[in-house]
Amino acid sequence: TLDLDVSGEIQDYAQRATWQKIYGEVAENVLSCKPFGAYQISESAMCAHFEVSRTVVRDVLARLNHDGLIEKDRWSHWTAGPLTARDVQEHYEMRLLLEPAALRRAAPSLDRAEIEVMRARVQAARKSGERGELAAFEALEHDLHESCLAPVPNRRLIGAVRQNRLPDVINRLFAQHFGLHQTDAALASLLSGVPFLAWNRGRRLNVA
Repeated sequence: TLDLDVSGEIQDYAQRATWQKIYGEVAENVLSCKPFGAYQISESAMCAHFEVSRTVVRDVLARLNHDGLIEKDRWSHWTAGPLTARDVQEHYEMRLLLEPAALRRAAPSLDRAEIEVMRARVQAARKSGERGELAAFEALEHDLHESCLAPVPNRRLIGAVRQNRLPDVINRLFAQHFGLHQTDAALASLLSGVPFLAWNRGRRLNVA
């Protein structure tokens, strides 16, 4: 028999799997707090909450930093926020550049009937005054940013789109004040087969 010691590799794999399991929840919490100010992240508190090692927590924080969700201050503390007006402006500018390109890649693989159902939900929300419950708005966001983009083969493009999605609370505010016309226009473009060049033209968001 071969005398192989793979315990170290198994431990490394388990560690990677652990940080990936908690990353989504941590990222969601970070995004949710950023609109309300600046927060310092405690490694020890994360270890206790998730019952993981400090090494796992540091892997998560390194990934959050890589994704642009947190940064270190001058005292080397991990911090999240605040989300400024300039941040919002830049997020939406990135979305205007990335999302039409992603939809172009996905279009050939999308089912027309499903798109029509999605657009009907958007139009119903617009007729109701666009002041619906957060759950309803999240469903519309899921239609456009998850269901429609699922067939995109370019994982880096999808990663960039998701990285530039703002917290749900901010998205809801923009839906209330600026409407759902862009979502409606994007779905209409998918149905018409017209290249995604005009639906967002001139949609520059001005945040004072």
